[in-house]
Amino acid sequence: MTGEVIDQSSRWRMLLDALSIHKRLSVTEAAELLGVSAATVRRDFKELARQQLATRTHGGVVATTVAYDLPARYRIAPGDPRERIARAAAAAAELVRPGEA
Repeated sequence: MTGEVIDQSSRWRMLLDALSIHKRLSVTEAAELLGVSAATVRRDFKELARQQLATRTHGGVVATTVAYDLPARYRIAPGDPRERIARAAAAAAELVRPGEA
């Protein structure tokens, strides 16, 4: 853990951004990404699943396939610098095969 406190809405935004790129996250991956405990991640995953923003799996979550977009507060607006970063991250993720580091 980094010692830096990340509020719940920031954690959820980071989790949803990562989930939109990778389509699935484990508790361990999310805890490392956020620098928080596994217990915090499990609580966040439970709440995201309750709000139907993700589907809970054993040890993680997967992206929920739904017929509607995410609420506006979880979307990256066109022109937002994070949009370019998310596209670059998605392109980089396509280059990595399972088992590669």
